[in-house]
Amino acid sequence: MSGEGLDSYPWGALLVGLALIWGGGWLIRWAWRHLRARRTFQDVATAKVRSAAVGPVELRGRIVADPRDDPVVSHLTGKPCAAIEARLDRVLPPRRLGDREEQVRLEPIWRCDVVSFGLDDGTGTMRVIPKGNPLPMEQEEKWSGSFGRGGLPSLKAHLKRRGVVVDPKWPLRYSERRIDEGTEVQVIGTAIRDEHATTVEGNAALIVVPEGRVQFMVLPLQQATGLVTRGGLAVLLAAGLLGVATIGIGILFVLAN
Repeated sequence: MSGEGLDSYPWGALLVGLALIWGGGWLIRWAWRHLRARRTFQDVATAKVRSAAVGPVELRGRIVADPRDDPVVSHLTGKPCAAIEARLDRVLPPRRLGDREEQVRLEPIWRCDVVSFGLDDGTGTMRVIPKGNPLPMEQEEKWSGSFGRGGLPSLKAHLKRRGVVVDPKWPLRYSERRIDEGTEVQVIGTAIRDEHATTVEGNAALIVVPEGRVQFMVLPLQQATGLVTRGGLAVLLAAGLLGVATIGIGILFVLAN
């Protein structure tokens, strides 16, 4: 293709078409994943932690901190949380490219991922280890500033204890996604024996992991309850059909070029 041909090529329409195809695929994947979860919720009876057995399991309860880990605290609120995904970046000055300025650049300094947690249903506490599966992080907050102005003193002290050096004058950006303790959820997964368990009190010898044929999911209790209703099924089917239609429109955009 010549330079003149490249200049006249409708790149905008092509990008729109590709974006529609990607968005439609995401919708179909989301609908399929939740349809599988809906079927599991219907097929697997809700168990109690104390009486749960090895194999497919469905549990309801409150999220608490993983009893095996050190307490996790939000550096924004100072309150304990059960799971957290956090990162701290240094904000670098934008780099000029010709007549345009590049967007803000970030240099990673530190990150923390604590996603295992305990599930307490009143009969005991069982560990849940998602192993990379997404969690319903209910709180998401960001902060921008510098340590020199007194920002995030708990994070500053935390990094200092670990030998991470941060210049007080650096402009920083901190983001945090977390699940606060006490959040009510419904969990489906596979219960297996915990080889490192030292006690069986409260069924601590079992952990829930995303293994086997069961679709692993952690959903807020209200969302999980709505998933098994007819209305929930209608929403999932509509999302799947919308995804198919979106992909079709995206393909038309691409072929029209």
